[in-house]
Amino acid sequence: MTVHLIVNGKIKANSFASGSSNWDQGSISSIVRCEAGQNVWISVRGGTQLYGEYFTSFAGFFLWGDATG
Repeated sequence: MTVHLIVNGKIKANSFASGSSNWDQGSISSIVRCEAGQNVWISVRGGTQLYGEYFTSFAGFFLWGDATG
């Protein structure tokens, strides 16, 4: 299974998990510059499912703003 971090339709980072059990794991940590109005999401490819709300999370944090704008 491959998981992509996507910003406005462009892949910015990815993670890959493959193994012999049904309980593989992967993670992505990335710092991405975003502008107001941009879209950020996660896309799953090549796997049957991403297991449920109790074991799956996605979070973003605002680190700093543009001092000129």
